[in-house]
Amino acid sequence: RVDNQKVNKKVIASLIQVGALDEFAKRAVLLTNLDNVRSKATARQKEASEGQVSLFGAEEASSSTQDNFQDVDELPHEELLKMEKDLLGLYIHEHPFAEKLKTYADLCTHRLADINAEEHLHQSVTVAGLITTLRVVLTKRNNQEMAFGTLEDQATKISLVIFPKLYQTAKPLIQQNTAFLVRGKVNLREDELSLVVEELLTSETVPAHKLTSDNFDLNIPRSTPKPILEQLSLLLKSHPGPDSLTLVLPSGSHEVKHLKLPYTVCWDKALRQQVELLLSSTA
Repeated sequence: RVDNQKVNKKVIASLIQVGALDEFAKRAVLLTNLDNVRSKATARQKEASEGQVSLFGAEEASSSTQDNFQDVDELPHEELLKMEKDLLGLYIHEHPFAEKLKTYADLCTHRLADINAEEHLHQSVTVAGLITTLRVVLTKRNNQEMAFGTLEDQATKISLVIFPKLYQTAKPLIQQNTAFLVRGKVNLREDELSLVVEELLTSETVPAHKLTSDNFDLNIPRSTPKPILEQLSLLLKSHPGPDSLTLVLPSGSHEVKHLKLPYTVCWDKALRQQVELLLSSTA
């Protein structure tokens, strides 16, 4: 019932590919039978325009336009999602690496959408995502390979800069549309945020102990002044990792307050020693 010139084959195929017509049949079936359906529709419109419809035209149309689709196997799930992304710029039904990115959730200090220049410029952050584009160039000074890429998660994306030294070691791991855990420093150039990559890991290269997180308590002495607490905050934020940390703060004469940090840290021996040294300076 629509004008084939306005809603042409390309338009209908695009609607099928993004799942807009899923209620009628599988996408592979609709794409396979699209030409046949359009031919029937065109013939029916021509008959109607020439007055070749009997008194029982409505009933005849109902039976003559009944679709008997040729059944075919559905397209691979990854291909269905790719069609959505290619045509719409985003995934509608689900992100193809959603489960893989969940693996890294406890290791991240931020989501890509949370990073902004006002709060995070020149800070190191740990994020997870897919490298969806990668462009390799040669440096002018030493003719060494480095790379510019794009890291993308379910919500947004950010540019990556991978300098030669890291690129040489990470090169065998870097593939487009692969999920990575990325630690990098937030940079701003020409009003565009980017990450200067400091470490690049996959689920196969993340140390086993980092894939599990632990919960730790840190007792804060009652006499700790505000400047020391501010230094402590900066110190902890500069050591992202998988461990949850709860600050135990004196609240009253015999009461304590438990404050769980909104980010995770790498609570290893080196960081513990730095924290102990900082807090002992108030004694």
